[in-house]
Amino acid sequence: MVKYEMKEADVDPTVHTNISTSTSGNGSGLTVNLKVYIDPTNNSYAGARWEINERGSGYRDTDTVSIPATGDFPGLNNIDIVTDFSEFVSEPWPEGKNLNPFDAITDYYQYDAERSSHQDGPEHEIVYVNEQSSTTKSPSYEFEQAGIANVALRLSSSKEWNSFSQFSAYIKEGIKVENIAKGRPADLPIFGPTNLFPEIVYALLTDRKFGLADLVGVPSVDKDRMVIAAKFCEANEFYWDGVITDKQNIREFIYQNAIFNLLDFTILGGKFSLFPSVPFDSSSFEILKEQRPTVKALFTDGNTRNLKVSFLAPEERQNFIGTVYFRKEIPNGFSETMSKTFAIDTDDENIIVEKFPVEVFDMSDFCTNENHAEAFLKHALKIREKVDHGIKFETTPQSALGLKPGDYIRFISEATHTSRFENGVISPDGVVQSVGNNSLNNVNIYHWKPGTQEVGEAVLNVENGRTTNANLYGSVFTVKQTTESNRLYKTESITYTDEGLIEVSASHAPLLSDGTLATINYSDTDFRPL
Repeated sequence: MVKYEMKEADVDPTVHTNISTSTSGNGSGLTVNLKVYIDPTNNSYAGARWEINERGSGYRDTDTVSIPATGDFPGLNNIDIVTDFSEFVSEPWPEGKNLNPFDAITDYYQYDAERSSHQDGPEHEIVYVNEQSSTTKSPSYEFEQAGIANVALRLSSSKEWNSFSQFSAYIKEGIKVENIAKGRPADLPIFGPTNLFPEIVYALLTDRKFGLADLVGVPSVDKDRMVIAAKFCEANEFYWDGVITDKQNIREFIYQNAIFNLLDFTILGGKFSLFPSVPFDSSSFEILKEQRPTVKALFTDGNTRNLKVSFLAPEERQNFIGTVYFRKEIPNGFSETMSKTFAIDTDDENIIVEKFPVEVFDMSDFCTNENHAEAFLKHALKIREKVDHGIKFETTPQSALGLKPGDYIRFISEATHTSRFENGVISPDGVVQSVGNNSLNNVNIYHWKPGTQEVGEAVLNVENGRTTNANLYGSVFTVKQTTESNRLYKTESITYTDEGLIEVSASHAPLLSDGTLATINYSDTDFRPL
């Protein structure tokens, strides 16, 4: 038995390019590229291949196209090609019988009996798209241009990949906002990601893409106070590393988070602002525990009315065991929630700290700094221990001139102290008017003149009902007594009444014997870790 196998011979053809053709019809311009194969055994024509080079024009069905013979080989003749495609064309519709000749492209029904193949569903469906592209650099999608944030995910398809229900990403930088804490001039702002809460708030109130620029905007924000707040947070390592995923009530959001950063949220003259709620260094912006607060105004029975003193409920004055949660970051991994627990330490054997109620502060959504969480918790414990009441009173616009929420004031009144204080006012022409004693002379006093920034001390000398010290004209004063207990208050709100007076609400700011704030001037030994 002999086995025969057909194989394609490895023969190099003779190539002829741009060969002109002839036709039996009216067409012209057709040229082809021709490959002629020669049998090497007898040097005779074996076959040819051609491909269209130029299509030409004017050619019709049934035209014969001839490719001329090229070369002098036995058996080589012209190649005739007949363009007859009639067998692929169905019989046309009888005239007048095709009622809707363009139904395939118009997607329109003339009769109720008509039914399309795609009426109940698509005829075609894209089930898979695969695209790979190589690039030497990452694509740039600037938020300022596109208005969107982008996260790219690259997956390689495999037989094992059958679901994709969860996606986790570690984002190291957020959207770019104006970095107001960088100290640039107003006409040369710098932009970049931030984790300073005042810069985040400033962007939320002023940005047009994602903020409230149309409702609030730059004119309604006190940028100078915002800058101070941002530098305060940066100096004390108070960072806000969180994500805003849902719509928020902007006022509630700012107020709640400002507390965690030891900031006051205020509206001054119709302008939103944040400002440190504790004493700080004006150059380094670090918290100064041993700094005496600056008293901005003095209020007595002589320039106030309708004083109301409100004490906190017993449960609101109860010391507690505080637990604060924060987040320990693992770059490119999953974070871990950590906690710290403290209570006010006491030497009283009758007080069992372990029986204090427990209060929890969850800062894990944004706090990644252990020192930040601890500073807030200790401040909250001291506030609970020391602050027990607040006051509300009415005064004249002149007496509250220049006073802002967050400022410290001294209030001395018979209604708030067990001992009787001698208070009064000095008229612009020097006449002394005192409550309880109109024969004052050579006494030490606290005094404050509306429009000034601080409460001063002086000696009051009186002759014939007038003071001899012209610097005291137009002042409010109270006699300084050796048995006096310091009564300092921090203003919370300042509003106008219906009668045109100023209503001031303030909370008690207790002082230590050296004049520093008891709520901030503490040591680590004041707390017991649990």
